[in-house]
Amino acid sequence: MANNLWTMDEPGGLAIASSAEPTNDADLQRELYLTEEALAESERRYRLLATNATDLVIRANVMGRITYVSPSVAAVLGYDARDLIDTSVIDLVHPDDRARTQQAMADGLGTGHAAPTCFVCRSRGANGTWIWTETMSRPIFDPDTGEIVEVQSSIRDVTSRVEARNQLRFSERRFRSALASSPAATAVVDLDHRAVLVNRSMAALLGRAPAELEGTDWRRWVHEPDRPLVAQMANTGWGGRVTRPLDLRFRTPEGAVRWGRLTLSPLDLEPEPDLTPGAEPGWLVQVQDVTVERRRTELVERHNLHDGLGGRLRRQETDQLIQDALDAGWLTVHYQPIVDLRTRRIVGHESLLRIDHPERGLLAPSLFLGRAEETELIMPIGRWVLEESIRRTGVRWALGDRTWVGINVAGSQLIHDELTGVVAEALERASLPASAVHIEVTESTELLPDGTGRAEVGRLRALGCPIWLDDFGTGFSSLTYVRHLPVSGLKLDRTFVAGVDDDPQSAAIVDAVLGLAEGLGLQVIAEGVESERQAMTLADLGCPLGQGYLFGRAVPEPGL
Repeated sequence: MANNLWTMDEPGGLAIASSAEPTNDADLQRELYLTEEALAESERRYRLLATNATDLVIRANVMGRITYVSPSVAAVLGYDARDLIDTSVIDLVHPDDRARTQQAMADGLGTGHAAPTCFVCRSRGANGTWIWTETMSRPIFDPDTGEIVEVQSSIRDVTSRVEARNQLRFSERRFRSALASSPAATAVVDLDHRAVLVNRSMAALLGRAPAELEGTDWRRWVHEPDRPLVAQMANTGWGGRVTRPLDLRFRTPEGAVRWGRLTLSPLDLEPEPDLTPGAEPGWLVQVQDVTVERRRTELVERHNLHDGLGGRLRRQETDQLIQDALDAGWLTVHYQPIVDLRTRRIVGHESLLRIDHPERGLLAPSLFLGRAEETELIMPIGRWVLEESIRRTGVRWALGDRTWVGINVAGSQLIHDELTGVVAEALERASLPASAVHIEVTESTELLPDGTGRAEVGRLRALGCPIWLDDFGTGFSSLTYVRHLPVSGLKLDRTFVAGVDDDPQSAAIVDAVLGLAEGLGLQVIAEGVESERQAMTLADLGCPLGQGYLFGRAVPEPGL
């Protein structure tokens, strides 16, 4: 019967077999020599691999005492390899992680085979700090007895990965909290259109409890005659982009019909364990209740009031007022300060249009700006505001006031006007850098990926002008959709700021927006700050900038 000699190549657990029929002492000695050479070569290969590996390699005996440490320990944990020899492996593990780590190692050793065990824990560095490490351990067996004689572990630093995952989960929790308390009717649906999360506002709009809606196909919430519109939306393809708002009817269990303005936004969130099994979030469904608006429109159209004599006269008067202001030079710009909430230092100003009428006095934009945006008159007005705001900012810069100016731009200016060219020429005349002019745009379908105004915004950003999304939270965009917008910062609408110091829901929404903005690298300006308590609360939440009557009203020439 042949004699079989087995050895174990330790790094890979590779068995080296030698089968021979020794006939004398010389043959036996030769066989032993070849076996020892194979073992020595295996050891050399192992040492070479361990020495040059970027991962930390540790070998320990069955008592957990370290017998070998690769030189990469200096890069991973900061130790000299010699300092760890004959110390306990578990002493490197954070006290709070030791029980879990010991159990994972025991489970791996108890399997009785060479399958590796993987676990993550905190490990102590030489300087006393704790880093997250991922360890892959496998037992080494005695070739003769089959017993475990050592444990070999490969360890790598995964701190950045763990921290990123924790930050993502924290952001998701804040998003869920904001979603639950948001006044906007919102639901998270998976790729199969099943509702995963439904907030109270959505449930109230549909006249049901959130639990009744979760797990159902959101398309079934739409009033049956309007479902073909949803199907048509799907046929045109909504994958990966935000849809344009669509007015649909929704039917409650009691038979009431409500109009809602629907917007779908792609949602890129990592599913949490508490989501419905197998339900991967895919979309954010938002519905704005426009029942009253639709009914009023229908009433106006039914009675043909829009073209009535009174309405036409009022519009003609407003058009004439705007034209007279342009021709006679009644237009003027006032500036409201924007401050750093921590230091209360003024960092910028928003330019606000007024009409200084010789008889009626100073007229607020609410009396004429809406009508201007309905007509082509917004073009010369908008151009004048841009050129005048940049000119006056250039004067302030020349006098040493290096605060920037925020200028509102209408959606129609992004489409029909040569906006970037106007700004570039005005900057050159004023000797101003583009970074001193911040362009403020409102939430508009023109900013959507297929919107015609998006290209103009891109050109303004390329010129160097920061772009701000004004009145954030009042339009159709969702929290997750903001990352698709070509903006540099958000101006949080005053409706959320008003209750931030005494309304937990408002504070939760502001906190969620700030967390989102921080993750996306966006600045935030809180609008409508009117009290010291509001300012302090916003600063404590981490809001960097504020604007409102607390810091100053709009004035004609700040600092001059």
